[in-house]
Amino acid sequence: RSISNGILIVRGDIPEQPLEIKGEDTRTVFETPTNVFVDHQNNLRFSKINGATRYIITAGNKQFETSKNVFSLNSLNPGDYEIKVRVKSNLNGKTSLNSEEIFYKAKHKTTDELLNWLIKFAKNKN
Repeated sequence: RSISNGILIVRGDIPEQPLEIKGEDTRTVFETPTNVFVDHQNNLRFSKINGATRYIITAGNKQFETSKNVFSLNSLNPGDYEIKVRVKSNLNGKTSLNSEEIFYKAKHKTTDELLNWLIKFAKNKN
């Protein structure tokens, strides 16, 4: 009997079944993000890649996902991090290679606040 106009309630978990798509994947691999750096406001910045919709940022053993080519690192705990970026696959292309790693030291917030105050103070004196 058709249930197209109703609700089907299923009790329990339905195991995931991967869908095999036959045929060749003709997508090309996305370019690797370049110009990876951290600005004075603790924002990770990198080159925007044409066709990309999501980026994966790896900082130490944590991964973050973003749709923009700017990502705030303020949520990282104080410590030393190796950071790299790659483009996530989508309909336009396959996952890119990781960017060159950069090294970043996340500082305690009080240090950052003091540095920001000093920068603002110096700008007002010039």
